[in-house]
Amino acid sequence: MNKNRQRKSSGQALIAIMLIMAAALTLGLAASQQVVTDLKITRRQEESAKAYAAAEAGVEKALVGESVSQPLDLGGGVITSVEQKVVGGNKTVIWPNEISKGQGMIFWLVDHDANGNIGSNYFQGNLQVYWRAIDASAPKPAILATLYYQNGKAVHYWAGDADAIRRQSNKFGVAEEGSFILNDDSQGKTATFGFRLPVINLAGYSQPMFLWVRVLYAQAELGFQASDNVPLQGTVYFSSGEVAPTAAPEIVSRRLRAFKTYAQPPLILLEPLTSFGSISAGK
Repeated sequence: MNKNRQRKSSGQALIAIMLIMAAALTLGLAASQQVVTDLKITRRQEESAKAYAAAEAGVEKALVGESVSQPLDLGGGVITSVEQKVVGGNKTVIWPNEISKGQGMIFWLVDHDANGNIGSNYFQGNLQVYWRAIDASAPKPAILATLYYQNGKAVHYWAGDADAIRRQSNKFGVAEEGSFILNDDSQGKTATFGFRLPVINLAGYSQPMFLWVRVLYAQAELGFQASDNVPLQGTVYFSSGEVAPTAAPEIVSRRLRAFKTYAQPPLILLEPLTSFGSISAGK
C-alpha cells in the first residue's frame, strides 16, 4: 500500500517537474527570441545610420564640386552614389524646394558661366509664375514677385492673391485659380498648380537679373512657365547610401536630396532695395 502511494507521489512529482521545465523552456525560448529580435533591430539601426552617413558624404562631395559621376566604395560594404539633374534650361521649371510662409527664392533671368559668374545673356520673353498650397487646410498662399533689372538698379513688382477679402487690404492683383499642369522635362517632374500670376512680359525691361518671388500667408510650391528656354537655375543632387552586410543578404539604403543654385544676394538685403529706384506695381 505504501509502495503504491510512493509511486503515485513520485509520478506526480515527475509531472510537476516536467511542467516546470516546459514552462522554463518556453520562457527561455521567448527571451532568446526577444534577444535575437533586439539584436536585429540594433544591427538594422546601425546599418541605417551608416547608409545615411554615406548618403551625406555623397551630397557633400557634390556640393563642393567633386566628381560624383561614379559610385564611391567607402569600404565595409558601404557604397554611395549620386544622381544629378539640372534645374532650368527649358521652358518649364518646377522649383525643387518648397517655400515657407514669408520666405522667398531667386529665379535667375541671366545666364552663368561654368564658374558660377553672371553672364550677359538675358531672358526677355514672357514668364508666368504658378504656385500651389502645401496644406489644403491652411490659408491660400499669395505671391509677390519683384523683378530686378538694369543690373539690379531698378525694380518692378507683381502681386497676386486669390483671396478677395485679403485683397481689400493688401491691394494685390487677382491671382487666377484653376488646375494648371506643368511638366518639367529637365527634372522629369509633373505637378498641378492651383494659382498663377498674369503673364509677365520681360521684353520692356533691359538687363533683367532675377525675380525675387516671395510666398505669403502659407507654405507653397512654385512653378514657372516661359515662352522660351530660361537660364539654368542650379542642380539637384540625389544621393543614395547603401550598406550590404555580409551577415545578411538584405541591403539597407538611405536617400537624400540637395539643391545647389548659384550664389545669391542676401535676401535680407533685398527688402530695403525695393524702397529705392524705379518702382511700379504690375497690372
